[in-house]
Amino acid sequence: MRIIVIDDEMAALKTFLLGIVDKADIECTMFQQDPLSSLQYVKDNKVDIAFLDINMDLINGVELAEKLIEIDNFIKIVFITGYVQDVRDIKSRLGENLIGFYNKPYDIDVLEHLLMRVKSDIENNRDIYINTFGNFDVFIDNQAVKFSCAKSKEMLAFLVAKRGGFLEMDSI
Repeated sequence: MRIIVIDDEMAALKTFLLGIVDKADIECTMFQQDPLSSLQYVKDNKVDIAFLDINMDLINGVELAEKLIEIDNFIKIVFITGYVQDVRDIKSRLGENLIGFYNKPYDIDVLEHLLMRVKSDIENNRDIYINTFGNFDVFIDNQAVKFSCAKSKEMLAFLVAKRGGFLEMDSI
């Protein structure tokens, strides 16, 4: 799972990092000085979830979230905040992309719950497409799957052609 964390406070980024450092399945990129650079990052990389501070100097976190959703309609948003927010207004602006709020000071159990929830959503909502005409290709969320070797791709193509029926190794 690829996440980005955008907060203008270095101490908050360090604390957040301590909560995810031992998670092997998470790739995390953090933005502090220039939160707007996260927009280009999301254009260039598939990001599953963005943790955004709401109160930043250069841009309000809700406005930044709206821009991120324009780039990737599937990105999930969690706001990092130490203040009470108008949840209804933010929910109406961001819709289903809003997962919730993660309050400062950080609670590692809450973070783990949020990450598990997003991971479950992602796994249950993957868009998988297999092109069988012309070149055989597999796409997950419009991203081409890169196979480690040609034989594994050929084997998958054969299994797809046989529609998952019983096969013996000799026939493969």
